[in-house]
Amino acid sequence: MQKPHQLTIYKFGGASVKDAAAIRNLRHIVATTGAGLELLIVVSAMGKTTNALEEIFQLAYNGQEYEAAFAQVADFHRVVAAELFPDAAAAPSHPVHALLEQLHDRLATLTPGDYDKQYDQIVSYGELLATRIVAEALQAQWLDCRPLLRTDHTWREGRLDWPTTERTLRTTVPPLLQQGPVVTQGFLGAQLADKPLPWAGKAQTTRPPFWPTAWMRQQ
Repeated sequence: MQKPHQLTIYKFGGASVKDAAAIRNLRHIVATTGAGLELLIVVSAMGKTTNALEEIFQLAYNGQEYEAAFAQVADFHRVVAAELFPDAAAAPSHPVHALLEQLHDRLATLTPGDYDKQYDQIVSYGELLATRIVAEALQAQWLDCRPLLRTDHTWREGRLDWPTTERTLRTTVPPLLQQGPVVTQGFLGAQLADKPLPWAGKAQTTRPPFWPTAWMRQQ
């Protein structure tokens, strides 16, 4: 008889990943309590990043100056990454820098209308950045949850399509867990899109194009 998977999920909120010291503490927790487990680690945006991105989005959407506020968020994440893994973080091609470039490009191309839809595209970067940094700090696998958690078209409060979500999770996640801990995001999901988006994060495997949505985001 095949042994059932003994999945363990750790959830770390923003205060648990608010800076480099907090992420080192997270790493200690995982090392001391998660050894030998099939461990899925769900991480929120760092500290008050969600609030900061909401403010930046509002400025950009209204055509106001947002570069200074964006620079603060970008520098914060770059500094934390440099404290945790200085050699890797120095590379221009590091995923943290790539995500920040995507976010900057997206802010520069906001258009009138579709407020909630564009809000989701911007604010979701908080979780993406946090999980990239935590995964690197843990030397764990990073998983983009958005193509896996399928939602409807309700922006900012997407409702999950449970049958589709369960199928994609069962296909994708167990093989990854057998290779070691997996770090992924909280509060995010996606709906299918008509064509790929150059600024949307990609999952580790080839999947249909998607529009990122916020899934039951808690303010």
